Amino acid sequence: MITSNTHFAAKRANLARFAVAAFVLLGAAPVASAQVASASPVDGNWKMRITPDAASKALGREEFNEYITIDGYGFTGMETSRLGFDPAPTTVTLVGGCINFTVIMKSLNHGTCTSVGAFNSANTTFSGTLTWVVDGVTYKYTYTGERYTPTPEESES
Repeated sequence: MITSNTHFAAKRANLARFAVAAFVLLGAAPVASAQVASASPVDGNWKMRITPDAASKALGREEFNEYITIDGYGFTGMETSRLGFDPAPTTVTLVGGCINFTVIMKSLNHGTCTSVGAFNSANTTFSGTLTWVVDGVTYKYTYTGERYTPTPEESES
C-alpha cells in the first residue's frame, strides 16, 4: 500500500498537536488561546546509541549511533534515511506523565524496523527497543537517546 507524503504529513502534524496538548495538560505554561501550537516538547535533534542483543550480535550486527530529528514529520533518521527508510509517523501515548511512542519504518530493500520507547519526564532522554526484520531474519536491539546539537559542519551536510 502506498501512502502519499501529504497523508504522512497530516498524521505527523496531528501527533505534534497531540504532544503539545498533552504537555500543556501536564503542567507546562498555558498556551494563549489565540496561538496555534505546532511544536512538541520532544521536537529537535537527538543522538541514539543502538545496541544489538546477544543473538543479533552473533549474527554479525554491531552497535551504532543514529542521529534523528523529531518534528512535525515524525522521526527522521540520518542512517535509516540512507537505507531508504522514509520519515515515519508516530503513535504516542501518555503514561504517568511520560511520552511513550511506537514508530514503524519500512524500506523497500532493508525490511521493517519497529521502535517502541519512552521519553523521561523532562523530555531530555529516551530509551526503548528496536526490532528490525530484514529478509525474514529478526534482529533485536535496545537503545538510548539524548538531545543533540549538530555542529555547523554537520548542519550543512
